Amino acid sequence: MGVDLRGNTCQRKSNKLYVIDMQIKFLKKDGFDYNFLVQNTRNDILNALRRTMLLHVPVFAVKSIAVYKNEGVMPDEMLAHRIGLVPIDSNDVDDKEHHLALKKTSGTVYSGDIEGSLDIPLKNIPLNVLNDNKTLELELLVTKGTGEEHAKYIPANVFFHNVVNIKQNANVEDIEKLCPLNLLDKKANTVFLKDPYSCNLCRFCESKTKHVLELVYNNSEFVFTIEPFGQLNLGTLVKGAVEHLTNELNELKAQLKEKPKKVVSQKTKKTKAKKTTKK
Repeated sequence: MGVDLRGNTCQRKSNKLYVIDMQIKFLKKDGFDYNFLVQNTRNDILNALRRTMLLHVPVFAVKSIAVYKNEGVMPDEMLAHRIGLVPIDSNDVDDKEHHLALKKTSGTVYSGDIEGSLDIPLKNIPLNVLNDNKTLELELLVTKGTGEEHAKYIPANVFFHNVVNIKQNANVEDIEKLCPLNLLDKKANTVFLKDPYSCNLCRFCESKTKHVLELVYNNSEFVFTIEPFGQLNLGTLVKGAVEHLTNELNELKAQLKEKPKKVVSQKTKKTKAKKTTKK
């Protein structure tokens, strides 16, 4: 057992760090932007979680649209594309087919005009504009799906990056215009990041100083960002991803425990067939 520089418990085997417990701290949270500081982990673990959130957590989306009347100037295909990307509440997703309706005469058509058994969380998304006495009437078929099938089933934008620090190779006189986000500070001729978690790795400081300042990656500390589109709350999204990963790992574990089947080569089969024919 060992302890890293932040005091986190870890194991070392063949000079590699194997994490026992991941530590998570909120940096920012609101309904559509969550930032976490994740410590004592590896990028492959976070990438597996990221890909699972994007591709394997099921949500509702519009599968098809029946157009009964469209007297607006927007073609049916373009209108269907816009409506297909409208987020639908999926915190209680099921396998049933749901039918929603949209009927509006005159004025701007918003996502909130869609009616039915499912809730539309973002009600102010403009879909079309109708002239006076012009009508739009549609029926929407909503089904469950995942991002692996189509982009409309992706529940969030998810990404992460390493936490970085500044390495100074020589003295730097003026630091005011070296960072677009104004994250650099200087004390006793030493340049440092005021907020290393807000650095977006643009590397402007490196190019501007010709690598007198360099960004140094921390390979066990990351800023993880989740930007939900509105279908799922944060807890449901993370829980769904973890459950999917757990199920896949359990399935892999079960398959590895099975006794391997004996593989009979084609040459052996032909030999046995010849012996049978001779008899």
